[in-house]
Amino acid sequence: MKQKRSKKEHTLFHVLLIIIEYIIHGISSALIWVSIGMAGFVIFQTKASPYDILIGLPLMLIGFGLAINGLSSIVFSIFSSQFNRGVCRWCK
Repeated sequence: MKQKRSKKEHTLFHVLLIIIEYIIHGISSALIWVSIGMAGFVIFQTKASPYDILIGLPLMLIGFGLAINGLSSIVFSIFSSQFNRGVCRWCK
């Protein structure tokens, strides 16, 4: 007795398309978050008032942390087939 699979089979072209999409998405989001982190770094370095530390440090941490998160999705899409099946827009 054959069991039906709940999701479609991913062809090589399909997997490559998802990987390319996540590379573009990950790099673009990482660039945006790095620019926010750099803005926080510039604000933090001025130290003209205590508010510069309160505004600059969180911006810097959030920006660089989310940039690393965006780049990690690239690694997941390249090396994990389960991640690709889970995030696939065309199979839903």
